[in-house]
This record gives sequence, structure tokens and C-alpha cells, in this order.
Amino acid sequence: MYYIMQIDELVKEENYEQVITEANDALRNSEGDEKWRAAILFNRAYAYIKLNQQDLAIKDLKQSIQLDRNFPEAHYNLALIYYQQGNMEEAEELIEKAYQLDPNNDDFINMYEQITGEKVK
Repeated sequence: MYYIMQIDELVKEENYEQVITEANDALRNSEGDEKWRAAILFNRAYAYIKLNQQDLAIKDLKQSIQLDRNFPEAHYNLALIYYQQGNMEEAEELIEKAYQLDPNNDDFINMYEQITGEKVK
């Protein structure tokens, strides 16, 4: 829990290099709880995205989803990366899952409509 709070603060400060350092420490020291590990990986992926390191972000987001299949934000962020890369099949699958997990999230709805071409409401 300490690491998550520390990492969240660093994200707010836009100190992405330090987010990665703290996340690495947290992952080394957080054996067991998969939801915590998924959250740490998600935050590290966000830092990688901000540092324009999409390949590392993809790896972390995939791992985060493996640890917690019901993590809509991880599905959404991975869908965004794939969409930006032109990988529409993967993007569509992931945004559909994010939308299913949280159908009231406006960001998910907008991206779902943009990627699939289907109107939600």
C-alpha cells in the first residue's frame, strides 16, 4: 500500500523516471497480492507511456491484465496504444473489454465508439 501511495504522488508530480524506480522496488518487495502487483505494473506502464516507451508499457499492461483480468483502465490504456499503432483488431478487443467492465466511463464509451464505429447510447 505504501508503494501505491508513493507512486500515485510521483505520477501527480509527473516524475515518471522516479515512478519507474519506485515501481521496480515495489515489484521486488510485493510478493503475493496480484491486485497490488497489477496496480504497480499499471502505474509503471503509465510512466513508460509518458516517457514514450510504448514497448515497455505494452509489456507491463499485458502483465497487469494477466494478474487482474477485471482492471478496465489497463485494458483501456493498452487499447489506446494499439489504436495509435494501427493495430485495430487488438484495440477493438481491449476497448470492448474495458467498456464491459465499466460501461459508465465516458472515456471508455468515447474510445469504444471511435474504435468500433458503434454508438453506445
